[in-house]
Amino acid sequence: MYLFVACICPDGFEAIDGTCYYFSNDKKEIDEAKWDCEYLGGSLATFDDCETLGEVTSSAEPCPYWINPQTSADCVEEYPPDYYYKYICQIPKETECELYCNGKCWKEGMLGCSGPAGRRAPSDSQCTCPEGEFCCVPPDEPSCAMNCSGKCLQPDPDMDNEGCSGKWEDADTCPCPYGTRCCCKKEIPCEVDCTGTCRDPTELFQCFGDFEWAPEGDDCACPTEGDRCCVPKKTNNCGSDCHGECRYSEEGCDGNWMPPEQCYCDDGRECCCKEAFDYEAMYEALMYYRSDPNAGEVKFDEVKEQFEKLSYQDGENLSGMTGDLTDTIKAMNDVWVLQYTDSETGYELAILLQDFDPATGTCASMQ
Repeated sequence: MYLFVACICPDGFEAIDGTCYYFSNDKKEIDEAKWDCEYLGGSLATFDDCETLGEVTSSAEPCPYWINPQTSADCVEEYPPDYYYKYICQIPKETECELYCNGKCWKEGMLGCSGPAGRRAPSDSQCTCPEGEFCCVPPDEPSCAMNCSGKCLQPDPDMDNEGCSGKWEDADTCPCPYGTRCCCKKEIPCEVDCTGTCRDPTELFQCFGDFEWAPEGDDCACPTEGDRCCVPKKTNNCGSDCHGECRYSEEGCDGNWMPPEQCYCDDGRECCCKEAFDYEAMYEALMYYRSDPNAGEVKFDEVKEQFEKLSYQDGENLSGMTGDLTDTIKAMNDVWVLQYTDSETGYELAILLQDFDPATGTCASMQ
């Protein structure tokens, strides 16, 4: 359980109804007031009606203030510009995407937030946007939500652990704005390492059917004394999900030994998977290049269909596969590129394949 902060404002600003206002102590002319507000990163406050204006000024000193002359309110008295008055500034209300994650809100359906350009923040994180939009976060921009799966909180010295029900993370690794700190949930080995849930074994029907109790120990531990970790029963999925073969270690593997939590084999065997064309990573790069204006009107759905034909064909050389894209891997200027020309528009797309191995048809950097 987290302690949330409704509105966080920079030093000197006051949060009122989700907006940050600054009330000056000095009296200045209108032009100086405008410049001061801009210096603070905002502008003279604008109010849509007298009621809002009254609510905001009720918490301040009762005196005339410079505000935005475009304010639509008959209750604002006009003053000559050479008068000296205090002034009210406001800063644009930041979305949680901007505030907590250093990202930008994109409309659903917009392309370009992938690959080197950015990454889409999880919908259940603190990186929220208005309805119909999602948060696009720079890939190398650290934040509490993206790096630590936490939330930025205002520490409360009167609460246990200052209001964080988990643990406080380091500010350099998981930064937060305006003096807040990153609070992350406590990692429970049962949930994190064993993909299970902690349950009371003394109660009936707690772990049965497709589930079983994990062996007792620290690997799948639960925080509550007496609880045990209930995990899904492991099934032999090496062939069905991983397109591999179960072998004993002494038999050797002409591909890669896969981790048992991903590709499970019974009877003490391990899953051996041959190298395969990495469709998902390649398609992510393809979608990034879709935002390139030089790519024109390339039909990417058609390209995707061709990639799907090439995916998950274990043990085959990429140049030996069938499909319109098989002959488009070329060596240019000592690097490998994938080229695709749309048959209808004639537009051409070129994608750099870093660490491409023509013998296996894979990119080492995309493994």
